[in-house]
Amino acid sequence: MKHNRRYYERLLFNCVVATGFLAFLAYALLFGEAPEILSPLPAGAVFPTPTPKVIYRRLQTPRDYAIEWAYIYGVNPELIFCLVRNESGWRAEAKNPRSTAYGYGQFINSTWTQWRKQMKKDTALIGREDPNAVFETMAWALDKGYRNHWEADRKYCGNIPVYE
Repeated sequence: MKHNRRYYERLLFNCVVATGFLAFLAYALLFGEAPEILSPLPAGAVFPTPTPKVIYRRLQTPRDYAIEWAYIYGVNPELIFCLVRNESGWRAEAKNPRSTAYGYGQFINSTWTQWRKQMKKDTALIGREDPNAVFETMAWALDKGYRNHWEADRKYCGNIPVYE
């Protein structure tokens, strides 16, 4: 079953009602920030993902970014690890000589620009070197069903589920 940030927000809201301050503290520890609201959510409410600044301060390695964004989008981090290992060998500067694919996720120029626009994020191609931007985009794409974008998925990672 897929659980995303909204699920945890609702769960923690129910905990706040039952346990007050302890649940508030748990939320702050879990997401690194205080909840903006502690009331029932209106139908269709969408929570923004944490800003890259918050994540950047807490994380050190590309693997940390992959785990963080997989958690935020509710996807299986092992799938991201498999894709990156087989697409770029965990090298930020990996370049495909036959295409414009570049970076950890081997995004071609047009795919990077298109997906980042859909995410309402910066579309600069230099972002393909930034592990925060790359792993956010990969987790978002896997959550949206774009799994078959990566050749490594078809060859090596097909047995790993998108959701844990």
